[in-house]
Amino acid sequence: MDLCEGADDAAIIHGASSHLRDFDVIGVTTATVRGKSDLFLAHSVLDAFGIPTLVVWDNNSGVDQRAIATRTQKLRSTGEMRELTEVDVSSSRATM
Repeated sequence: MDLCEGADDAAIIHGASSHLRDFDVIGVTTATVRGKSDLFLAHSVLDAFGIPTLVVWDNNSGVDQRAIATRTQKLRSTGEMRELTEVDVSSSRATM
């Protein structure tokens, strides 16, 4: 069993498995839950039944703050001291 934080994570795992060794063929099920907090509950239930489980999640919490910090650092490194615009923040998100 492969538990994923969301549909995007499950799609990536499923796509990768089709290029390696198809999980469906070898009996591995990929299931999604609604966020990181639900991963631990789902894993505990599967573990209680003795079902081997891999848990997959990403680090997308705080992505906006990291994008702003990255863009601000880039501006300062070039000597440009100004407030970030929405365009700056959007372009930072796209490059993360």
